[in-house]
Amino acid sequence: MLPGNRLCLSQESMDDCQQVVTNRRIMNTILNAQTDSSWEEADRLISILRGWGIGYLVGENHPVSPSEVARDQQSAVTLVKRLARCAYPRVRDASISLFLLHPELAPAVLEALETSEPEAAEQIAILTLATLYLQRLWSLRLTMALGHPPVFPNSLLLPCGAVATYHLQRIMMGNGDWWRYKRPNDGAAVYH
Repeated sequence: MLPGNRLCLSQESMDDCQQVVTNRRIMNTILNAQTDSSWEEADRLISILRGWGIGYLVGENHPVSPSEVARDQQSAVTLVKRLARCAYPRVRDASISLFLLHPELAPAVLEALETSEPEAAEQIAILTLATLYLQRLWSLRLTMALGHPPVFPNSLLLPCGAVATYHLQRIMMGNGDWWRYKRPNDGAAVYH
């Protein structure tokens, strides 16, 4: 019996089964090679997040350079973009914790939102909206946990809402007519 519950009875089917096993091994090797690089990035991000006070993610304590944990505006923008592009959802979603713990990152979030490629910008908008929603929903408990009311600025709702609205409208078009949209600088979708 070989993988996939295939029983090999003849020499011809044995050859076919061996080819299937070989193809699976090749695919596993390719997938592992892709996963290794994305895991290294996720592990670096976990180490960086630990420096920001987020310690619930488990990684391999990958060494990070001082420039990666710097708290200046450009480093924060880069961190927000890297988190948005992370292939591991738990690491990517740690952005919400980061934003709740460090509301001073709001200008960096806004800059990352404005300067990212569309897929990353959409992810940043979603994470920011989730932060604002959870901040409102759990305000009392966050106040008790943090020792002060959560203060991530609601002013980010408008730019994030514009990006999210644009993408939702584009997705809802789904019938191939998305080309009729032109996205002005303010983020609103316009029909032509």
